[in-house]
Amino acid sequence: MFENSLHYYTFGEYKEIERAAPYYDSLIVSSHFVVTETDKIAGTLSNLQPEQQIDFYVQPYLPEFRKGDNFRKSNGELRSWASNLAEYYGPPISDVLENRSNLNYFDFSREDQKKIIEKSCDLQLDLLDEASENKLGRYLDSVASLTPRALVPWYVKINSRPDIRANEEIINYAAEYSDCPVKPCFYVDKSFIHTESNRREIVRAVEEAPVREVFLWIDGFDKRDVSIGELCKALDLVERVSQRGVDPHMMYSDYFANLMAFFGLRGVSFGIEHGESKSEKTDSGGGSGDSVRYYYNPVKEFLNVYDVEDLGTDFDDPLCECQACDPVMNSWSDIFQLADDRKARAQHYITTRDGHRETVTNETLDDLVGELWDGDDKYQEALDDTDHAANANHLRKWATAIEHYVEEEKQRELSDYSLTTTS
Repeated sequence: MFENSLHYYTFGEYKEIERAAPYYDSLIVSSHFVVTETDKIAGTLSNLQPEQQIDFYVQPYLPEFRKGDNFRKSNGELRSWASNLAEYYGPPISDVLENRSNLNYFDFSREDQKKIIEKSCDLQLDLLDEASENKLGRYLDSVASLTPRALVPWYVKINSRPDIRANEEIINYAAEYSDCPVKPCFYVDKSFIHTESNRREIVRAVEEAPVREVFLWIDGFDKRDVSIGELCKALDLVERVSQRGVDPHMMYSDYFANLMAFFGLRGVSFGIEHGESKSEKTDSGGGSGDSVRYYYNPVKEFLNVYDVEDLGTDFDDPLCECQACDPVMNSWSDIFQLADDRKARAQHYITTRDGHRETVTNETLDDLVGELWDGDDKYQEALDDTDHAANANHLRKWATAIEHYVEEEKQRELSDYSLTTTS
C-alpha cells in the first residue's frame, strides 16, 4: 500500500478534509491543534473513521519550539495555542517556554526526557479518544476507540551524530511506554545527508529501532531550491531505509516523492493547499501574500490562475475532470470560477495527488521520466514568463536526478559483480 497523508492544520479546513476523504488514507494533526480544539478534532475523526476508514497521526509540536520565536507574540508572550500546549505538558516544558527560552532536548535530565516523551504519548493516545467517548457516549451504547495508527514521538532535528542518538533514545522511550506502534520522524537537515557515512548512520538507527515505518522530513527540500545532487542523496536514503525492511514515508512531499515509490518510498504527505515542503520557521513574520493559485498538473506546480488560463489555452491542454473542476470548467477561461472557491481548489489538488499515486502504480519509471522531459521541453519557456519564473526548472531536475541515480546504481552493481567474479 502507498499511503497518502493529509496535514490538518486548522479547524477551518474541516469541510475540505471531509469532502476529499475518498482521496487520502490518513490525517496528520498537529498536537497544538489537538490540545486547543480537542472536541472538534475528535468529532471530525469520529465521523471519518467508520465511513471512510481514515487513519490519523498526531504530530508532536515540540520540535517547533527548538529555535526562533514564531510561537510568540511581539511582546514575547506565548501565542494562545502555544500556551495551551505548554499548560498541557506542565513543568519542565512550561517553565522553559514561559521563561522565554527555546526547547532543547539535551538540556533536560534523563528523567525529564522520559517524562516528556510519556506525556506526548498520552496526548496522542488518550486526549482525542476520551473526548470522543465523552461526546458520543451520551448517544451511543458503544463508541469506537479513537486511536492513532501509530505514535509519532518528539524528534530532534538531525544536524550531527549526537542528534541521531537522541532520536534513538526517544524512540525507545516511546516503544517501552506503549504497545501502540511507533512511527518516528527522522527530521534531517538536507546538508547532513550529503555524505554517505551520515546517510549510513541514519539507516543504522532506523534498522535498529523497534519500528516498521518511519516518517522522513528533509528540511528545505523545496522543488525550487533543491539541487540535483540533493535529490540523488534523498533517493539513496529512501532506498537504503526500504532495503532494511522499514517503510519510509515523506512528511512533506511533492510529485518527486511519488516517483520515489520506485525506490521504496511507501507514503507521501501534503497540505490541502501547498504544503509540499517545509523548512524550519524561526521568526514571527506575517504571511506571504500569495495570489490565488491552482495546481496545474501538467507542470506539477501551483500557478497563478491567470497563468493557468494562458498555459492551458496556449497549449490546448485537456481540462481537469475531477469532481471540483469538471462541473464548472468548459474552457480554461473558466478557471476564474475557482478563484474564490478554496474548497474546490483544495479538492482538486488532493484528487490530483491521489492520481499521482495511481500513476506510479500503473506506469513505468522510464515512461514517467520521459514525461518529465517532455513537460520541460513543452513548458519551460512559457513558465519563464509566469510570475513563478524563479527556478521553474523542477521537471528537468527531477528527470536528471533519477537518470543520474539509476546510472550510478548500475555502475555500482557492475562494480560489485566484477569484484565477486574476480575474488
